Amino acid sequence: MVHCIQRRDRSAFYRRGNWVLVLIYAVLFLIILKASGGYKVGYLKRGDMLYSQILSLGFVNTITYFQISLIGRHLMPVKPLLWMTLIDLVLLICWAVLSNRFYFWLYPPRGSSSSTAVSPPPSWS
Repeated sequence: MVHCIQRRDRSAFYRRGNWVLVLIYAVLFLIILKASGGYKVGYLKRGDMLYSQILSLGFVNTITYFQISLIGRHLMPVKPLLWMTLIDLVLLICWAVLSNRFYFWLYPPRGSSSSTAVSPPPSWS
């Protein structure tokens, strides 16, 4: 009888915990990325944008490692998470380069001419 109850409970939550962890990972990454300014494509230099995204990735992967270790009730091996971080870094670099190129293709920088140039602010002295 107990075996049937355990089996039914296990199938009731089949893979939902995995999806919740993926959702928590994505939400944490987006929140930390927003706080560190990683969405400022075209405003920040490519290196600055990439730095904030890598910083966000490091924070989120560290938090996720501790979440996984708490769920597993002991410290898990770090190697799989390091591989995931390396793959994420490659994807982040590709994303930073491609999004920057797409942004400047969509909104090319305007050339400054004498008729559209902004005059310098007046001096206060």
